[in-house]
Amino acid sequence: MQQEKSMQALGIAFLGCGASFLAVGIATRLLAFTVLGPVFLGLGVVFLATSRARSISNTDQDGKPDKSRS
Repeated sequence: MQQEKSMQALGIAFLGCGASFLAVGIATRLLAFTVLGPVFLGLGVVFLATSRARSISNTDQDGKPDKSRS
């Protein structure tokens, strides 16, 4: 459970950084920030999807935590 929370926090952090880099890149027309923005956004989506998939796989049919997968 703790690993899903840390993956979710990383995903949110990467999304924030990616949005910031993209905004700075567009505003200043600096290629480095414009390229890094979508990369960090993609990493954020991957981390959030991974944490979501792990949290879903650790629950049973009723949505309760699956005790056998500890």
